[in-house]
Amino acid sequence: MRRTLSLIALHAGLAVIAAAQTLTPTPTPAPSGPPPTHSVALDRVVAPTRADLAGAYMRLEREIEAKGGPLKGAGTRTNNRFDQATSAIFGGAVGAAIGQLDYETASLRRGHETLPQHVISMSMQVRIDPPVWRPGMAPPRLTASPLYDVEFDGSRYAAPRVVLALTDGSGTVRAEHEVEFSKDAAWPWSAALFSEDIPADLRPGVYTVMARWAEGAPTPFEVGRWQIVPRSMDAAREANEARLSAAERAEPGLTRAIGMIRSRNALLSDSPSPDILPQWLADQSALADEVDAEIVSIEQGVDPFIGRTGGWWCRLPSSGVEIPLRVYIPANLPEGPAPLVVALHGMGGDENMFMDGYGAGVIRRLADEHGFIVVSPEGSGMAYVASFDALVDAVSDWRAVDRSRVHLVGHSMGAGLAMTIARQRPNAVASMALIAGGGSFPAPGAPMPRCLVVGAELDMMVRAAALEQAALGARERGLPVEHRTIADQGHTLVVGAALPDVVDWLMPAR
Repeated sequence: MRRTLSLIALHAGLAVIAAAQTLTPTPTPAPSGPPPTHSVALDRVVAPTRADLAGAYMRLEREIEAKGGPLKGAGTRTNNRFDQATSAIFGGAVGAAIGQLDYETASLRRGHETLPQHVISMSMQVRIDPPVWRPGMAPPRLTASPLYDVEFDGSRYAAPRVVLALTDGSGTVRAEHEVEFSKDAAWPWSAALFSEDIPADLRPGVYTVMARWAEGAPTPFEVGRWQIVPRSMDAAREANEARLSAAERAEPGLTRAIGMIRSRNALLSDSPSPDILPQWLADQSALADEVDAEIVSIEQGVDPFIGRTGGWWCRLPSSGVEIPLRVYIPANLPEGPAPLVVALHGMGGDENMFMDGYGAGVIRRLADEHGFIVVSPEGSGMAYVASFDALVDAVSDWRAVDRSRVHLVGHSMGAGLAMTIARQRPNAVASMALIAGGGSFPAPGAPMPRCLVVGAELDMMVRAAALEQAALGARERGLPVEHRTIADQGHTLVVGAALPDVVDWLMPAR
């Protein structure tokens, strides 16, 4: 069992690295649907970015959440398709994987009415250039290119049309374009974002590009983003760095906080990279204001993270390395020390998975409901147990932590990492939940926190039966291990389905 899980993790790791290096889509048959007769030309597709893959994944998770959480009935189909997409990613066929995720998203949204034309709405890489615009710059342009092949019924729709709409924070449409998918279409498609003068009432902030099939009932999907800022983010970043360097000399006791602010300041850019998710997803204008306020606090000799609530991203300095980290501290925490949950993502994920991905970020809602702090570090930064120590110490400085209620949650590779931490720091961990993964249990009599092993019935990567066998064996040896199998769930979507019960188990009433 131990050797099997290690080989699975190693194989998945190598495959994900290869996929990240190539990001080259390969032709694959379209998912099941109406008999296709036409398709978008494959020689016109563009290479997917990390933002394209994350967007497809988050669309599906949000669709599942909109259906009321873990799916009934359609759960088997959805989980199987998701795990097939995961295998495609491991094989380097990222474009095909995005297509599989999009087809399932459309299927959940439209049910029996789903047609490949709905998938076409999500099949484009949509960009606005420049991605971060400010008054005085050249007028922005909208560009769209296919990410993968979509076959459709040409006997009914010879050239499906997709409407791309730019919406503001209130959902009001500010610009709209129609793109036609014909066999002879020229890609990339491009047009001025605004057909006339740029509206004078546009305000700084994040704007969303929604796409929908032009015919039939409206079914819009989020496919892109654009930002307006009041000033150059590059210039703001450079000015902030000079201030941080001066503060570093004046406030040597605030080195950690300065390092965290510096990592946040580095996200400010006039050209965010779609392969650097924290930068691509950041609200540049809001982040610039936050960083400015943080630097002002440092200049006054105050750590801006102490007593802070809400969520933020940063890199946490630790023993010469920096750990990419997402933090969420509920504003409504009860008085006194709070429980802490350290959430460790699976292979191929990052620090954003628990906060935005699994269950559409359900762990943040659970933190509000149960009154705990949750932090999710990037996995490679936790390779040494000293990083766990530094993480708990840092959070304890920001907000009082009950050291007797520090819990670990790990998915897949993250489950193995949780076991490694617990074995080395058994007295620092109250309990842990290992979802669709595991590690080597300690010998009988060795100290070990209580442990819940969660398997997924449909998991083809880490078999639920193998996890159950390992858990039962550990329990027979006297170790505090429990086991559950979640029905109708696969390797990754099981996390969102399992987290509510996992949190209930981690935090019994006191």
